[in-house]
Amino acid sequence: MNTDIPAKPLSIAEVAKTYRDRSERFAHQAAVYANAAGWLQRGYLALLVLAIGCFMQATGVYAAAHWLVLTLVLLAAAVVAVLVERQLQYRRRANELFHLSNERGLAGMRRRWEDIPVPKIEIPEHHQAQAKDLDLFGPASLFHLVCRAQTFQGVLTLRDWLLEPAEPAVVHQRRQAVAELSTGLPFRQEIEVRSAMLGTAPQSFLDWVEGEPILAKRTWTRRLLIVQSTIPILALMAASVGLVSIGAGVGTMCAACLVNLIVTAFLAGCVHDVFRKAAPRDGIAREYLRLFELAARLPGTSAMVAGFRHTATDPTSGAIRGLRGLVPVTTFGYSCRDPFKTALYLPLQFLMLWDLYLLLALERWQRRWRSHCRRWFEMLGELEAISSLASLAQENPQWCFPELDEQYPKGLDAQDLGHPLLADDVCIRNDVALGPPGKFLLISGSNMSGKSTLLRAIGLNVVLAQAGGPVCASRWTMSPLALATVIRIDDSLVDGVSLFLAGLYRIKDVTARAREMVGRSDRTLVYLLDEPLQGTNARERRIVTRKVLGLLLQHAAIGAVSSHDVELADDASLAVACIAAHFQETIDRNCRPIRILFDYKLRCGTATTTDALELVELVGLE
Repeated sequence: MNTDIPAKPLSIAEVAKTYRDRSERFAHQAAVYANAAGWLQRGYLALLVLAIGCFMQATGVYAAAHWLVLTLVLLAAAVVAVLVERQLQYRRRANELFHLSNERGLAGMRRRWEDIPVPKIEIPEHHQAQAKDLDLFGPASLFHLVCRAQTFQGVLTLRDWLLEPAEPAVVHQRRQAVAELSTGLPFRQEIEVRSAMLGTAPQSFLDWVEGEPILAKRTWTRRLLIVQSTIPILALMAASVGLVSIGAGVGTMCAACLVNLIVTAFLAGCVHDVFRKAAPRDGIAREYLRLFELAARLPGTSAMVAGFRHTATDPTSGAIRGLRGLVPVTTFGYSCRDPFKTALYLPLQFLMLWDLYLLLALERWQRRWRSHCRRWFEMLGELEAISSLASLAQENPQWCFPELDEQYPKGLDAQDLGHPLLADDVCIRNDVALGPPGKFLLISGSNMSGKSTLLRAIGLNVVLAQAGGPVCASRWTMSPLALATVIRIDDSLVDGVSLFLAGLYRIKDVTARAREMVGRSDRTLVYLLDEPLQGTNARERRIVTRKVLGLLLQHAAIGAVSSHDVELADDASLAVACIAAHFQETIDRNCRPIRILFDYKLRCGTATTTDALELVELVGLE
């Protein structure tokens, strides 16, 4: 497959057409391979039946040597048919995955959430509230939209990038790598499909390679291995040249095999446990090798891409050299679980303790490469995360890469800001600016007018910007920020926590973070508060909200607050700091029930209308 990265980015229509064309092509190829594999399966059965018939002729009344030769030829042909059928099934599966990847791309562009697999990942407890506020994880979330990672390490890496803002230098490196891969759809899909073909996480492999070799504690096994693998061979050689009788030679060999059988029974559990960790299934080391060989061909000049190539190809610590030495060992190590290799495995095991020889080879490899393996798989995780963000960039060419500038006045300035989880044809854009310290944005408006959506749009784009990805805006400039949100509040009957008290606890955490960041020059706290302190009367809510905003202003935090309390903009203690903006609605009273229309455009000043009474009429509570 050609994985060269084209020089020019594609438009939305071109990306969609490319996905459709590739999806159709790979679906057709998968069907061709499936049909060919089906014919080979039927041919394999026919060859077996013919081989059985020829063998019966060779041992029957009309016995002749040519029947036996024909039997062997048919059996060999059956084995070849099985091996070819395996390759066809492998190619069928790969083409099916390419087809699904392109369908997933189309679904992501159109935000058809039901057609996008939901990645499962655990969220650290201290991040759960903010993740829920912003729809970072779960169905119809940012992670749901972005994640193309297939390995556990890739999913974990992308999760951490979205949860923890990176330093500006790291963000710049990621952004360069994302930009380079954003025009390389074939290359990214090759990474995605190769990762999906692994079908397992590397954690068990890492647990083994970073653990202690089991033979290091069983020094007697090496001496036993030499003796027990030598005796049967010497006995056969001595009998064949006449030094001992055939009976004595066979008897010695059988005694040695009996001892080997006992050793096998004693050590098989721990030995095969090592094999299962090192090679959970046949060919997995070869799959990893192919993935790293793909990483070695990554085009681009960015520091991260160059680092990926170095990790794959370095002559002393590179993954390619290491895995090339592991492939043959794990291939033979899997023989005890492969029916086609068992016939060869059993004689070798009983004659010369084959498992122990393989284990010695594995542990030699383990000692040589153990200090490098974790970095290999961390690199794969980073590559999958970069590839995921690059796919997001290519599928949304109307988005921009943010400018993260440490010299920029503390805050952010966005033009045509939109919500990343909304499809382009329904996403309404607004210009938004937050900061500098000493200012806050007060957003007012009717119910359902777009206040909460705007706050989440700001938060999600801040997360994307500091993860190294593109943002849903035409221009975005910001200083390094730390994000704090209070948008979704849950009360608890079990814990005896009311809605108001739960909101107070969340806001206390925000003010505590603002206090901790006083004096820091590397990062500014940006807060997003949606209808704070619900659950009490308007007068007390206004008093407490004024106090909270005063504390945040005092601690040089910046942010946005949505509220129905438009009086906050006229409060004497907040008027200088408040930048008021609002959403408005249009009410059509000429129809029954009435219609309430929203344009979701942000305007200067405070809202002058409400829609509560109209909503009462709309739902039929007149």
